[in-house]
Parts: sequence; structure tokens; C-alpha cells
Amino acid sequence: MHAASSVLSSHDLVLSIGQFQRGVFFLDSPITQLTHVAPDLRAVPAVADFFQHAFHDKFERWLGIHGVPGVTRLLSTTSATPRLVIVAYAAWVGSLPLLRFLLAKLSTSMISSPQNSTTLLDLAATQGHMHVVTFLHARPGQRASTAAMNGAAANGHLDVIQFLHTHRSEGCTTEAMDGASERGHLEVIEWLSRVREARCTVRALDAAATGGHLDVVRFLVTEFGVLCSVSALLAAACAGHDGVVRLLWSHLLDKESARHTVLVQARLAGHEQHVTQLLAAM
Repeated sequence: MHAASSVLSSHDLVLSIGQFQRGVFFLDSPITQLTHVAPDLRAVPAVADFFQHAFHDKFERWLGIHGVPGVTRLLSTTSATPRLVIVAYAAWVGSLPLLRFLLAKLSTSMISSPQNSTTLLDLAATQGHMHVVTFLHARPGQRASTAAMNGAAANGHLDVIQFLHTHRSEGCTTEAMDGASERGHLEVIEWLSRVREARCTVRALDAAATGGHLDVVRFLVTEFGVLCSVSALLAAACAGHDGVVRLLWSHLLDKESARHTVLVQARLAGHEQHVTQLLAAM
């Protein structure tokens, strides 16, 4: 009885015995539990948001304590989901050493499955990690999706966009121009429109007006041919971006109709006084 109790009282021996049992170590469970609530890894914006707000700090703290042995232990005791989330995190955070280590440990079939094959390059491009993008691009069979260029555009990573344009064929969608407009990345918008002849939706002007990105609004209206809208005017007015309002107002075709509509909607939104004063000066 004394021998058994002495074994159980030894922290190191209990951990060693635990290595031969099924399941996840208690000290790793906070990480594995988090990985199981991660969004679908193909939903790049949602995954990036999850990593930034829910996963990054906890994982980095855990990694600082347990290091490479901890990662090795985690890979050997967990299912596919935690492994895939962690390798996706390595691409998102831009840690090439961790990514190389994980790719060497994980099976190619797991990483290259249809539901996971584009995740790594999409995330690395979205975050602007050129060193990871070039590394992944050089891997045989590495896939990406339009989310790569869309995400890079939204975050203003023109160098990554140019690399993808030159070396990849996935391209982008209207999300690229829309996202770049929302964040105010004028240089990206100019390049996309000039080199890729990219298109946008009405969201581009509305989002740029809401954010007060005057240079972007000016480019969309005067250079790109986007028609001014009441929704963009209202968004800028309610957000207090007077310069944007003046610019949009000068390009509106039916000013009186727009004035009436904006005032009605501003009243409903609780911004009637400011908008009324602003439009009165037009």
C-alpha cells in the first residue's frame, strides 16, 4: 500500500503513467476545449477573429510554459480538430518555425483534405505574413481560395496581393474592393482597379463613407464611377464625417429628393439635429 501511495504522490510519475492512457492531459485541456469551439476553418474572417480574441493569448501562454514538448504531447493525444486548428493558428500568427514543425508531424492527407486545403494560405495572406505565404506557395499542391486576396486587401497588404496576382490564379471577388474601402486602404483600391480591373458593390461606398475615408470616397466617386447614394450620405452624416457629406452632396443628381430621404432616416436614427444643420449649409 505504501508503494502505491508513493507512486501516486509523485507528480512526475503520475504524468508518465498518464502518457500511456487514452485522452488529453489535464494541463492541455484548456487548449483542446478552445479548439472545439473554433469556427469552420474555411470561414477565414471568422477564424481570424476567433484567433485574435479567444485563442491567441491563451495558446501563447500555454506554449510559453510547455514549449515544443507540449505541442508534441498535444498532437499525440488529440483528435484531428485540435491539430488542424493549431496548424491554422500557426499560419495566422505568422510563426514559420511552428508551422514547419506541425506540417512535419501531421499527415499530408489531413492538411490537404478538401475542407482544409486552402485554410493555411488564406489565413497567412489575410494577415500579411509574406514569409509564410511564400513558404506555403512553394509547397507542392498547396491550394488557396479567393479569400486569400480578399483578406489581404481588407487588411491593406498590397505586397501580398501583388504576389498572389503574379504567382497564383485564384484571384479575388468584389469582397476585395469592398473590404479595402471599408478599411480606407486607398493604395490597395487603386491597384486593384488599375491592374486587376476589380469590381465592387454598393457596400464599398457605404462602408468608406461610414468610416470617414474621404480619399477613398473621392476615388470611388470621381475615378471609379460609383454613383452617390442616399445610404452613403446618411451613413457619413450620422457618423459626423462632414467632409464626406459635402463631397457626396456635390455629386448627387437629385439633391432635393436625397435631402428629404436623408432627413427622414436621420430622424428615425436619432441624428436629426446634426444632419439638419449639416444639410442646411449645402
